[in-house]
Amino acid sequence: VAGGTRESDRALTGLVETFDMKTRTVGRRPSLSIPRKNFGLVALGGKLYAIGGEGKDGPLDSVEEFDPRRGDWRPRSPLREARGSISVSAFNGTILAVGGWNGKKYSSSVERYNPSTDRWTPRAPLIAAVATRGSLAPANDLLYLIGGVNQDQFSHIQVYSPELDVWALGMDIDLLRDARVSATTVNGVIYGFFETAGSNAYFAHWPEKDEWTSMGRSFRSPFSDPAIAELNGRIYSISAPSVAVFDTELFSKSAPVGVRGRPVPPAEPGARRPPAAELQAPPQLVPRRR
Repeated sequence: VAGGTRESDRALTGLVETFDMKTRTVGRRPSLSIPRKNFGLVALGGKLYAIGGEGKDGPLDSVEEFDPRRGDWRPRSPLREARGSISVSAFNGTILAVGGWNGKKYSSSVERYNPSTDRWTPRAPLIAAVATRGSLAPANDLLYLIGGVNQDQFSHIQVYSPELDVWALGMDIDLLRDARVSATTVNGVIYGFFETAGSNAYFAHWPEKDEWTSMGRSFRSPFSDPAIAELNGRIYSISAPSVAVFDTELFSKSAPVGVRGRPVPPAEPGARRPPAAELQAPPQLVPRRR
């Protein structure tokens, strides 16, 4: 767990803490070079990357890399666009940084980082610019950006094919209109944590079915806007100072819940909307290529 704001005075911090699964103890690691909040944190190739976020003067383009063997953070090439409230994900040896808030407007920018060349390159922009309250998760060679906010609370799933460099709109889910979302992927299934007005609900998304299914819990808890991480098939929901652990094998995969989304209307009457996995969006939804 890294960065954020201190509960005591809401000041930015670069504090980094770890949790040892064997000893069940919390430890400290070297702090971030630049204190930040609302940034992307992702692991790739045995290293940890802190990307963008908000510093004392606003959105950051700063990127830091932590190598456990060296035991320190070092700067890497900055983002092409400074952004806070950014969504990031590792994918096929690279990192995707998506959306965010650049200090003036919601961003549709998508950048891909190659650690071997230490270089960011632009990719096709989002269909809808969104920031915060969204989560980026990989499944079946695609990336799913779930919800987010722009002028309103965005309720669609945006689906990206890195191979084609194309975005398409997935389902429109009413629950996303009022929810903060965190998500991770376990064995090809996307598990989402939805927080709405103090109520927490956990759902699973099977991309092949293009629907959400209840994980068997919907309850009130002290967690707020948690970080989600997967380790050895378990999901850890972290909202300091609390940690919840979920074993995906213990949840039913068949309990339906009334949050199935509405298909995006087709371009012409009677036309079929292909499933998101095919990445063939209706003509009016095909994004620009760069």
